[in-house]
Amino acid sequence: METISAKQKEDLKTVQELDFFVQDLIEYLDTHPDDSEALNQYKTAVQKANASRKEYEATYGPLFIYDFEEAKDWSWGKTPWPWDM
Repeated sequence: METISAKQKEDLKTVQELDFFVQDLIEYLDTHPDDSEALNQYKTAVQKANASRKEYEATYGPLFIYDFEEAKDWSWGKTPWPWDM
């Protein structure tokens, strides 16, 4: 197994934190659908999470197997899988 750099671990943690925040906002909005401030936070958080994930995948490879539509080669099994980190 390849070693994972501290930078890659940090970048993955950022992706995970943003995804968690988005999920948390989804759950909040399920019970507070009229909270416009939370809705704006959700929209911003989704944009940040998508950008962070895209940057991570451009640097280290896809996080999910179905993210290979733009891949130049089949490298899914060549790098450590996200759950191996």
